[in-house]
Amino acid sequence: MPKDMSLLEKDGAPTTEELQAFFRKHDFSLQVSSFDVNTASESENRLYIRATKIFRGSWNEQVYALGGKKTLRNFSKNDPLRCLEDSDEKMVSGTVAEIASDEDLFQSIIDSVFSSFQNELYASALKLAEQNGKTIDDLTDEEIALVIDSFSDELLASMMGKLLLTQSVPEILSVLKTDRAHEDYNPSVLENHDQIDFIRRWEHSRTKIGQLLCFDEMVQADLQNDDGNIEIPVYVEDEDEEKLYREFCSVLTDEERMIADMRLKHMTHKEIADALGYKTHNAITKKLKKMHDKFIDMRG
Repeated sequence: MPKDMSLLEKDGAPTTEELQAFFRKHDFSLQVSSFDVNTASESENRLYIRATKIFRGSWNEQVYALGGKKTLRNFSKNDPLRCLEDSDEKMVSGTVAEIASDEDLFQSIIDSVFSSFQNELYASALKLAEQNGKTIDDLTDEEIALVIDSFSDELLASMMGKLLLTQSVPEILSVLKTDRAHEDYNPSVLENHDQIDFIRRWEHSRTKIGQLLCFDEMVQADLQNDDGNIEIPVYVEDEDEEKLYREFCSVLTDEERMIADMRLKHMTHKEIADALGYKTHNAITKKLKKMHDKFIDMRG
């Protein structure tokens, strides 16, 4: 199958929209390097580790700049952004190690970078020289190295930002902010504030109505009364709160009440999805959000 060369043959740099369309068509997240840490030399693996650290630093900075204000370590390994990060890391770091181990390829890429960004590098060197009262010819090797390192950092940040935009990271972040589940969080983090905030929202512990929507806090009881009607037991002392809670239960569908019953048993979103025949736990997460919206609408 011939390679798609449309972006490489294009005159000038492609726009973000063109890159997004290209990567959506070719599923960029599946592209991984053939680099193998088990067969690579010690020096190649050292370079791979160094490239990994540099990549993670730049990748996380760009995620933060695009709206990801939380640390990814708070989330499980199956979190979409963590999966994307792992995929990109293996591809970028592995490719760097492969390139560096091929002297001819490495030199050709260095030549390409310096020829393509000659004006930018010259401007950076001139700025440093003027700051130190020198001409460019008077700059030492160490100062030239500083110019190259600084430029490389800026170039990497720009490329990484473009990469995350093509992978629709802002859109992914937007979805993740509203559709989380209990199993999305990393249990090994002792003080996982993202998980704490999620649980508080799930239990509505910050609302005036307190435990009325906290299905996990209810005791297990028979939900079927003598008339065959489904009821969810209410354990509150305030009569107004009890009335409001029963009113809320009356607007739930039978399936929503089944979901409530399963949450009483401390079943996870995935376990509920499996029990009700849904393919993923996201369906349950959405239904729970819909139940919450019903409650908000009911209160007006």
